[in-house]
Amino acid sequence: MNTLRRKVTKPNIDKYIFLFSAHSRTRTVNNNVIEYSWTIDPVSINEKCTIELCQKAFLPYIATTSATTAPYIIRLINLSSPSIIHSDNGGNTVSVNKGTILDISYPFEDISNPIRLFLEPQTIQSIQLSINNSISGDTGIADSTTFVLCLKITEFEPRVISYGPMDNINVNQEGAGFFIV
Repeated sequence: MNTLRRKVTKPNIDKYIFLFSAHSRTRTVNNNVIEYSWTIDPVSINEKCTIELCQKAFLPYIATTSATTAPYIIRLINLSSPSIIHSDNGGNTVSVNKGTILDISYPFEDISNPIRLFLEPQTIQSIQLSINNSISGDTGIADSTTFVLCLKITEFEPRVISYGPMDNINVNQEGAGFFIV
């Protein structure tokens, strides 16, 4: 009996999580919302994956880029990623707000180049975000602002590393290279 071997890739289905401000728990300071949190149906990540903000809509917004208007910075608080490296001021104090940055843009702009964050295997049961109308501050946004955000989770298989044409490893072999397929 002849056995046929071939590489098979399992189909990965992108998952979309819609986050509505009206369905969130919030932390408010001076009529500005600092943090939003949602409990979601568990999303199991079995392999590596990316998460990105793919759509957003804010109401009301003012379509202006005047000097007094700062872009919104959306940070993912409860999930960390090895993809992002924050700058530091060199001192002993923390110089960066907590959270991994998902988006930096004006609320009326479309997302043209999303920031893709890599996540390790885990089960996601909640999403916590901070949205600030400031580059470096923790000002939040007006509690009268309503929005919907769409997060996209894309799971993928790790790359297979093959050694030589027969996929064998010989550590004594000189000049043997490897390639990624």
